[in-house]
Amino acid sequence: MPTPLPPLPEDIARAVRFGERDYALQRLREHLNLSEADASELLNRYQEDTPPIRLRGAGIIRRSPLNALVWLAFILILAVVGLLLSR
Repeated sequence: MPTPLPPLPEDIARAVRFGERDYALQRLREHLNLSEADASELLNRYQEDTPPIRLRGAGIIRRSPLNALVWLAFILILAVVGLLLSR
């Protein structure tokens, strides 16, 4: 039976959950004074237990300005079509 994982600091756990592996690896190495291989192995084990969260809705729009513009254009087109059809 594998040994249980030590709890990660909140900023590292959040980075792992959101798929920011490089940042999490760097912070984990600084926090626990681990080698890159040991930190990578610990992160791999942690990710097996807690897969990353895929952003949806407002989280995606916040991360991608282009996505926000596409949604804004879509809403404006729907508003114009609605106005034209209501006459």
